[in-house]
Amino acid sequence: MSDAQKWGQQLRAILSATADAKRVLDIADNASGVSDAIHGGADSQAADSMRQIKRLVREANATAAQIGEEALTVPGETPIVELRPWWSRLLDKVSGTARRNTAGQQLETLRLEVTAALERAPR
Repeated sequence: MSDAQKWGQQLRAILSATADAKRVLDIADNASGVSDAIHGGADSQAADSMRQIKRLVREANATAAQIGEEALTVPGETPIVELRPWWSRLLDKVSGTARRNTAGQQLETLRLEVTAALERAPR
């Protein structure tokens, strides 16, 4: 298997993991008033999913570097330039709901990047 094909497989794995993580974040958002056990379990599973996604993205970025493709943004890492207002960054530090919203936005950005990369990847 060529590196380009391997990269395509890695991108599809990232898309799948991202979809799973988005579902878990939705469960956590919807369970906030229902049950602390469901809410806490979903938050824990979301954190595990984010760790897995970060690992997958780093592996895909290493392969992309070998074949001359652009690197993907790693969710949760500090961007070079932070474009969010100060109060949004402050809310992330004190509010679990804000952190989940930020994670959801990062996953959506990653999904869009991966979709664009898959259009360039060989089949």
